[in-house]
This record gives sequence, C-alpha cells and structure tokens, in this order.
Amino acid sequence: MKCRCSPRTIVTILPRPFSEDELRTALRETASRARRDAINGLAEWLNQHPSHQLHDLTIRYFVEQAVLDDPAAAAAWTKKITNPALRGEAEQFLNR
Repeated sequence: MKCRCSPRTIVTILPRPFSEDELRTALRETASRARRDAINGLAEWLNQHPSHQLHDLTIRYFVEQAVLDDPAAAAAWTKKITNPALRGEAEQFLNR
C-alpha cells in the first residue's frame, strides 16, 4: 500500500519545531539529490556503453532531467546524439 502523505500530513506527524516551509525545503532537496544521484548513475552507464543500440534514446531522456541541474552538461550530452530527430527533441529541453 502506497503512502498518500502530503507535506502537510507529514508535518503533523513529525516532532516540532519543523515548519511546513522547512519540511517542503527538506523534501525538495531530498528529491533533487535523488535525481542527481540517478542522473550520475545514468551518465556512468552512458559512458560505459557508447555503442549500445539505445544510447541516443537514453541520452535524449537523460538530457530532459539533467537540464534541471546542469544545463551546460545537458547541452554537451545533446551533442553526442547521432540521431537528428532525437537530438532535436533533446535540444527542445535546452531551450525552455
């Protein structure tokens, strides 16, 4: 069973002095750290498997997430996509 806890609910079950803003900040930072860890793991895989048949497609989805934390790195990865259509999709994320 999945927890359907909202930040407001979590605030009520945690000991004080946590404010809702403090909790939201902590949750945002935790989610961002988890995304960065996942992105770093995926970057490692991409570097180890440059000739994999799904390399370009994986980079396209990688860029979609990486641009949130490191736009310059996302742009560099975009240049590694050899499929023009997928590169075009990835470039759209850079221009948002």
